[in-house]
Amino acid sequence: MHNNPPWTRRAQRRGADFFPYKPAHLAASVPRPGLARATNAVQRILASGKYDGAIWTEGSPRIEETIYWFNLLIDSTLPICGNAAQRARRA
Repeated sequence: MHNNPPWTRRAQRRGADFFPYKPAHLAASVPRPGLARATNAVQRILASGKYDGAIWTEGSPRIEETIYWFNLLIDSTLPICGNAAQRARRA
């Protein structure tokens, strides 16, 4: 029996477990089915009555689209805050 969480037991896969945005030739976005699964999960979580709101953390290049999607599709009066790390750009 493992005491570690499942995501620590195997190597992460680009395009499945994480979606890089730099360098440009390796950039990948979450496929629409993945965004739909996240939306449905957030809907279930907020409808559970266990929480007063949600904080969604995501890479800064894509958080606007995700929060917009949530705004359109999640039926809840609870607040959802998007939070992204802002990193300095290198020339």
